Amino acid sequence: MKRILISAAAVLLSGAVYAADAIVAPDLPPVVDLKPAFDWTGGFVGLHGGYSWADATAGYDDPLYAALGGPLSMDPSGGFGGIQAGYNYQASNNLVVGFDASLSYADISDSIPDVLAGSGTIESNTDFVGTLRARTGYAAGQFLPFVSGGLAFARSEAYSTDLGRGDTKTQVGWTAGAGLEVGINERWSVVGEYMYTDLGEETWFEGEAFSSTSDTTSNAARFGVNMRF
Repeated sequence: MKRILISAAAVLLSGAVYAADAIVAPDLPPVVDLKPAFDWTGGFVGLHGGYSWADATAGYDDPLYAALGGPLSMDPSGGFGGIQAGYNYQASNNLVVGFDASLSYADISDSIPDVLAGSGTIESNTDFVGTLRARTGYAAGQFLPFVSGGLAFARSEAYSTDLGRGDTKTQVGWTAGAGLEVGINERWSVVGEYMYTDLGEETWFEGEAFSSTSDTTSNAARFGVNMRF
């Protein structure tokens, strides 16, 4: 009888050990990476180029010259290219905010007859433009549509061939636009955008009899490449 009890206990014990071996810990769910598949957060530097077309209207400040010369209208246009740098921050809801600063060498010019003098020309030329803008966009993976707005400035010259001299000004105004940036990979992206700029009023040859006041607005298409870090 004793042997029977010992044998039964051994069988039960071996069964319990087998059952314990048969219990396997359940598979844990894979760790979910909450980081966006494409993250726009970080700084960037790059190069850009584009084309600008403007509308500048001016009138002589002196009533007599204004009557003789009438209003002046110029349509400066030309290319530009330069560098840009900035920073983006992507929030958890995929909203992207940041800033962009740019400086460009430009060749944006026009020339009209000097109707007041009866000969020669009046020439306009812009050789540097720059912007400092805030940007807001929505990240759809590697695509970032955005709007922008901020400060704009340009160094321009009005030149009279009859007088043989010109007047150079740094005009300051505002700019706004929209665009699309596309990420090629984690480091590189390309961007295209449209910008409207209003440089406001500027007085040329101030204090002289033939001084004039202009009002300048412009449009620009800009394309670039950014290296992000």
